[in-house]
Amino acid sequence: MPGDSGAPSDNASRRRAAIEWWTTLDCRAPTPQEREAFVRWLTRDPANREAFEKVCRIWGNLKGLRPLIDKFEVTPPRRRAFDPPRA
Repeated sequence: MPGDSGAPSDNASRRRAAIEWWTTLDCRAPTPQEREAFVRWLTRDPANREAFEKVCRIWGNLKGLRPLIDKFEVTPPRRRAFDPPRA
């Protein structure tokens, strides 16, 4: 987000965007345009990647997202030893 001042409203907006991206990517195959938009958003600001990784850690493993992440050389967050595997 251009001019991100780190204000609470900016953080909330970034968090909402991360949740929306996670939901889109987890629920169905994204269109080519969505994939491009996701990569642009993810790489625009390191805080976007951090927000997305936090959502991923909270909402589950990245099994369904790994092909997309690998394709765009996006590094997924590391699983912690105590995170139970999901079926």
